Amino acid sequence: MNDHILRIKAIDEQLKALERITKQGDYMAAGLSIQVTVGAPTEGDQPTLNIGLCNNLDQILDALKTGLQQARNERMLMAKSELKELQSFFDKEGS
Repeated sequence: MNDHILRIKAIDEQLKALERITKQGDYMAAGLSIQVTVGAPTEGDQPTLNIGLCNNLDQILDALKTGLQQARNERMLMAKSELKELQSFFDKEGS
């Protein structure tokens, strides 16, 4: 499957999980634990932070949601651009 499609599907799953967390509301009493890694966690020895948070949780979740939505939109634009390039190529080739 295309890398853009795989990433869009992964983002959709992350957005669904974020929505479940927000709807359940347990985070208000329990707090949040967030792992922050530079780059992909599987790419060598990257600095990693494990952060426990108990304040401003709604704002943090909103920022995560906004970031994921923006990343999804960017991936959609990239995929559409590649599709246009492919279509143009095939049109020129007569396929």
